[in-house]
Amino acid sequence: MDVSVWLNLCIALLTAALAVFAFVQAKAATDSRRDALGARDGAEAAQAEATRVAAEARDALLRSAAALERSNEIAEDALPTPQVHWQLRSTGKSRYIVVNDGQLTALDVALSGNEGIYVDQASRSDRIVPGDSLEFHLVRGMGMPTSKLTITWTPEGQSEPTDVTIAVR
Repeated sequence: MDVSVWLNLCIALLTAALAVFAFVQAKAATDSRRDALGARDGAEAAQAEATRVAAEARDALLRSAAALERSNEIAEDALPTPQVHWQLRSTGKSRYIVVNDGQLTALDVALSGNEGIYVDQASRSDRIVPGDSLEFHLVRGMGMPTSKLTITWTPEGQSEPTDVTIAVR
């Protein structure tokens, strides 16, 4: 065979090999493009899902905050109201003290007794804070086995006076 036939045959084989190579490259590019489009679609779906989950989490957080506020209001309502509480103590035959054993200051404190009991007029105080006391003399009439002492005061922060009656034995 002559050289030109061999040369044409080699060029034809080289052209065929290059055509196969170009086809394989084109197929790989097409597959890569399809994979990239699929990845883009998957990323868009993942982003939409992440947005939906974030919105649900935000809504749950808002519901939780509202429930926490309601819970705090209920807890505050359940707390005991600070108040004045009196304790009567004898310090001698006719000497007594009343102690503000509560958590609130008592204003305009006055003491009085029932019929047949005498409480000295000095038994007044403008202000008795928790833990402080008021000392007074109390004299019972004859035949009065149980005397009653009335304590009248205005709780700090309130305008209406209140009172309590305590048995003196």
